[in-house]
Amino acid sequence: MPPRRATSGQSAPAVSANHFCWTCVCMLGTSLVGQICLLVSLLGRLAEVQHAGELQSTVKIANASTSSAIDVEASKKDLATPAAVGTSMDFLAVACAVGADQDATALFIRSYQRATPSELVLLVEQMPLESDLRDSGVDLTRLKLERVLPLPSMWSMLSREDTYIFYIHQYLQRMPGQVKIMQLSNVDDIVFQADPFAWASEQEPGLQLFLDEPGVVVNSGKTWKLIEFCYGTQAARLHSKPRIPAGYMIGSSADLQQFVSDLVGEVTSKGACGNRPGVVNAAENFMAHLAHPGISLHLHDNRRGPVWSGEHVPANSFVSDAENHVINEDGYQYAVLRSYHAHDELWRNIQRKFEKLQAPPDFRAPDTCAAFHVEACDMPGHDLAHTPKDTESDCCAACVANVGCGAFTFSLSRRHCWLKRPGGAKKNNPASDMRCGVRVVEATQGLPPTGIV
Repeated sequence: MPPRRATSGQSAPAVSANHFCWTCVCMLGTSLVGQICLLVSLLGRLAEVQHAGELQSTVKIANASTSSAIDVEASKKDLATPAAVGTSMDFLAVACAVGADQDATALFIRSYQRATPSELVLLVEQMPLESDLRDSGVDLTRLKLERVLPLPSMWSMLSREDTYIFYIHQYLQRMPGQVKIMQLSNVDDIVFQADPFAWASEQEPGLQLFLDEPGVVVNSGKTWKLIEFCYGTQAARLHSKPRIPAGYMIGSSADLQQFVSDLVGEVTSKGACGNRPGVVNAAENFMAHLAHPGISLHLHDNRRGPVWSGEHVPANSFVSDAENHVINEDGYQYAVLRSYHAHDELWRNIQRKFEKLQAPPDFRAPDTCAAFHVEACDMPGHDLAHTPKDTESDCCAACVANVGCGAFTFSLSRRHCWLKRPGGAKKNNPASDMRCGVRVVEATQGLPPTGIV
């Protein structure tokens, strides 16, 4: 049968090759867009899950920090040292003890540990014996000892008052974990009366620095000559600014680390100026008063703030409360005392306080003067350290406790003791009440017990 013809007025649909191809392309494109949308949706969901995991971790870390602040003993079991934390801490102190007197170091540690439960990292050149630290009353569970790395050649020519900041900078570069508030210092001439972190946590975030006694400005003393040499005409802008003593700072960790890094960089870039003792304090004053971009910085008065510097305070003119705590003009306890060596009465009070804490009730001091040949004489030079002492026996004990001490001189009228390195020569001075003591072992090796000249 022949094929039927289409009815008149109707035509069979015809699809061209181009039309068919475009239709296929549109269908494939629509499918591809749908798959892309599905992929974007899955990626978004994955990001939400990951964010939730991070938030959960953050909450855990925060809870761990809170619980450690509430339960110090529990935290000691899990986190024996700051290095074990590796994540987050509220407070941490880093102090440089390189080249420091061992008595001053022990006093720094013990007063710090008595004032605050926060951990302390002590930077040392040689590791001390744990037994010696324990015998001096140090709590080793809250102390971490870190050996310092060698100094670069430029820094090795500077004094200890400068190099401490480089040692701290070295440690901060390798410090594990994160800290909210840090204290950075050396250990010389610093003791604690109260928790400095309790004060710092109530302040505006940033770097907290502490001024010298009112009236002591940058253009007084050797620091000014160094600032003029280092900064030329820019020094004029610092002429009447209050002086900031070196050696102590506290505040927000990020601001402290940035300031220390900038300070080290500033000193390193100064060439010949950077080789002069005292350059760190000069640069610190310049930066604190004129150049600290990106750092929130706050300066505090010596008479009304929480940190007291006694270097330029008239001798023994400090004010104490009923418990012998030094207080500021507003009657508040200073948290930190600096340069207490300039005040014999205060120094003596501090020593008595910690000797009383360390000695048991039935403790009887041995006759330490038996280790010395003692006589009326003086011994100029060869000074190792000096300290206020009430009696000759106290001076003998101080020399026995210091491994570098080979002799001492003592003045009863001044109630002061000078520790000496071995090798000094005795001199007779009838008008003086000075007395000398030379270790017996030193005397038998060439220092005559009656070497009056």
